[in-house]
Amino acid sequence: MTGMTMALLAQQIVLSVASASPPQPEPKSFEAWCLQKKSVPAATRHTIDILLENVGTKDCKLADRNLKTLATLSVPSTQIRDVRPLAGLTNLTKLNLSANEISDVKPLAGLTNLTVLFMGNNPISDVKPLAGLINLTTLAVTSTQISDVKPLARLSKLTSLWLINNQISDVKPLAGLTSLTSLWLHKNKISDVKPLAGLTSLTTLWLHENQISDVKPLAGLTNLTTLSLRENQIAVKICPVKPESICSF
Repeated sequence: MTGMTMALLAQQIVLSVASASPPQPEPKSFEAWCLQKKSVPAATRHTIDILLENVGTKDCKLADRNLKTLATLSVPSTQIRDVRPLAGLTNLTKLNLSANEISDVKPLAGLTNLTVLFMGNNPISDVKPLAGLINLTTLAVTSTQISDVKPLARLSKLTSLWLINNQISDVKPLAGLTSLTSLWLHKNKISDVKPLAGLTSLTTLWLHENQISDVKPLAGLTNLTTLSLRENQIAVKICPVKPESICSF
C-alpha cells in the first residue's frame, strides 16, 4: 500500500468518525417526545398525536402539564404501537390500552401508581415488565400471546385478574395471589387446577375451554358464587362446591 493510499484511507476514517452522530438519549418527558415529533418513527408520532388529541391541545408544554396531572387515561382501539411517550405519566392510576398493536410493555414499568391496567387484545408475549406494578388491583391481559405468568406472582394486591384466551398451561405462579376475588382463565391450556386451591377469597372463577379433567382441588373455594367449567375434559360432572347451581358444565 502506497503512502498516498494510506493517507487517503486515514482521511476517510477520520471523516467517517466525525460524521457519525452520537446516539441521542431517549426523551424523559412527553414534552420532549412531542418536541421531537418530526424526527421520531411513525409509530411513536402516532402515539404522540393520540395523546395530544386526548388533552385537546397541540402545545407540547401544555399537553405535558395536562397529561402529568391525569389519573385516568383511556385510549383503546387507537392503533397505538409504541408506548414510550407514556413512560413519564407517573401519576396515572388507571390506564386502558386495550385493542391496540402493542407488543413491548417495557415503557410502562415505571408507572408504579397504577391500580387498574387493561392491556387486552394486544400482541403481547412477555409480561415481565409489569412485575413491578405492585399496586395493581385490576389487570386484564386477554387475547394476547402470553404463556408465562410468573411475573405476575408479585402482584399481591390484585383482586381481579383477566387472563382469557392466552397460551397459559401453568397456573402455579398465581397460587400466592390470595386477595383475588375474580379470576378469568378461560380459553387457555390449563389441565391442573391444584395451584388455585388456596385462593379462598375467590367469588368468581372462569375456567371453561381448558384441558381440565379433575375439579376436586377446588372443593375448598367455599366463597365461590360462580364457577364456569364448560368445554373441559371432566367425565363426572359433579360441582366441587355447594350449592351445585354455582357450577356450569
